Amino acid sequence: MMKFYGGFRGLFKKAGQVGKALSDALVSGVSRVKMRAMSDPSLAEIFTRMRRWNAQPLGGAFARAETAVVDAMAPELFGYALLHVGAVGDSAPLTSGQFRHRFVIALDDDGRDGAVLADPAHLPVANEAVAAVALGHVLEFHPHPHQVLREVDRVLVPDGHLLISGFNPWSSWGLYRGLRLLRHGAPAHAEFIGMHRLRDWLALLNLEVRDVRTFFYRPPFRSSGNLRRSEFMERMGARWWPGLGAGYVMLAQKRTLPLTPIRPRWRARRALLGARVAGPSTREAACKMEPER
Repeated sequence: MMKFYGGFRGLFKKAGQVGKALSDALVSGVSRVKMRAMSDPSLAEIFTRMRRWNAQPLGGAFARAETAVVDAMAPELFGYALLHVGAVGDSAPLTSGQFRHRFVIALDDDGRDGAVLADPAHLPVANEAVAAVALGHVLEFHPHPHQVLREVDRVLVPDGHLLISGFNPWSSWGLYRGLRLLRHGAPAHAEFIGMHRLRDWLALLNLEVRDVRTFFYRPPFRSSGNLRRSEFMERMGARWWPGLGAGYVMLAQKRTLPLTPIRPRWRARRALLGARVAGPSTREAACKMEPER
């Protein structure tokens, strides 16, 4: 019982501290209170955390599982140029697939050679210039995911491919996030987008979903020991609940409807001159041949 009242006392104490901080901000004219609970990290900061999270046991295991799925789906990707945006697995650009050129759009200054630092909502790429685009956990961190998809549709050639990786809200990770138990790492700041919701977004842009695969069925255990002991859940999840993986990779293709001109069918008018006039019917001819009485 004492612990219960002690918890409430701590809660009221924290509320008083927050109220004092807000009043101080109003008095001093500060428009934004820089508190950790109210912080809104930028996109570059989030992807810096993403790379650090990939170096930890949980993030590394998730990235390796994601890379395996991407490598299995990569043979579907081919063309002249590939545009890689964000982070897909633990590799920078996709190394598989049949492409002559690969370009990387970095979201943070990670020191990669040849990478261009740009906003995915305003890609520095010409219209219909790339054959494939890989979005690695960009939509769930970007404040304007619809604009990102419109930009991807703009730079893709007709029948080009789009590869999207994301976190699945219908999983144990989504449950942990809903219960505020997923507090560490980059996924804690992600806006999980469901696969059906993403399908609707893609359908509005005439992007047809070709394949969807989920992976990583273990809960978000942070320790390497718990991750190793729960490896059996990968085999069980792939067999018994394949749609409940923590992550998914979706492959879509841009469909462009061709505009075929319909020529009018002109009918030639019949000439009136020289037309044969129909003769009298048989009944009328018989009436004329009868003698008058």
